[in-house]
Amino acid sequence: MYIKDEDYRPAGPTVPWLWHLTMPAVLYIVALVLAYLLQDHTGSQGLIVFGELALFIFLSTKHQHRMLHVCRWPNPLFAGSFAAGLFITLACYYLQMFSYVSHHHYLNLLSISLTVVMLYMYWRLWTRDPGVVRVSALKPNNGGYYSVRDVATGQVSPEMFCTTCEIVRPLRSKHCKLCEQCIQGMDHHCLFLLRCVAKHTHRLFILFIITVLCSQVLFLVQVYLYYQAVLPSVTSNDWFIYVKSAFNQHAWVLSLSVLNLGSILWGLKLLKFQLSLVSKGYTTVFQPHFQKECGLSKLEMVLNVIYFIAGKGLYLKDPLFDV
Repeated sequence: MYIKDEDYRPAGPTVPWLWHLTMPAVLYIVALVLAYLLQDHTGSQGLIVFGELALFIFLSTKHQHRMLHVCRWPNPLFAGSFAAGLFITLACYYLQMFSYVSHHHYLNLLSISLTVVMLYMYWRLWTRDPGVVRVSALKPNNGGYYSVRDVATGQVSPEMFCTTCEIVRPLRSKHCKLCEQCIQGMDHHCLFLLRCVAKHTHRLFILFIITVLCSQVLFLVQVYLYYQAVLPSVTSNDWFIYVKSAFNQHAWVLSLSVLNLGSILWGLKLLKFQLSLVSKGYTTVFQPHFQKECGLSKLEMVLNVIYFIAGKGLYLKDPLFDV
């Protein structure tokens, strides 16, 4: 009763939560400002910017998916890191780089289009219902909703009853302890979105990954064009002098290039994992852990991916895994 009643819930650490959410952006911006102000003394912007990044990455490895507080709220540091990377990269492109690469009309048009699509997808992932289960599963032949009485009489497996939400979950549903809700078709709880990826958002999540990857690759291409414009005296054959000049004089662009490159490698791995699951009709949560073989052919798995991306659901589920 007290879990569901908001009046009985103790207040959580709102200020520390907001600090964890905004900390990645705040620390990076402070490092940028200090790098520009102290450049005459240090001789290099990169020392401060990359030093801050190294320190932040080290400290972030000490954080867990929940805050170190009795409330055990989800830790927003990872979501703050993603949001900071996204919006600071956009700021760097449009405020710092755009005037130097504006004559590349087709690339800029593509960049603007990807930005609009990416931000829309990001907003939809935040606002769309992933598949929250609010009532018990329906009985066959329109027999009403299952209840705890059906669990007691053996009509429903006790594993299907959620003691927190007090409902009988439908098939392919799982209670998310971070969201504190039962989710249908759950894939995983994304720490970078602070949302579950499930039945209604799984396809959007994969399309979002693809869009972000395309945007990051395009950003790196335009970084190269930017450096060609701002470092015209450095020949392309001497990469050491080229990188040194970028490190000392253009640390904002260089640091985001390194971060985006690392994110691309991680994003490709994530995309491969997600498409592999979709091809077999699985999700991260609902997949066989001891079954090595899939009952689908290569063609059927490819069709599963095509159908899923097209919004038509799955072409065929694995007959060897029925959940």
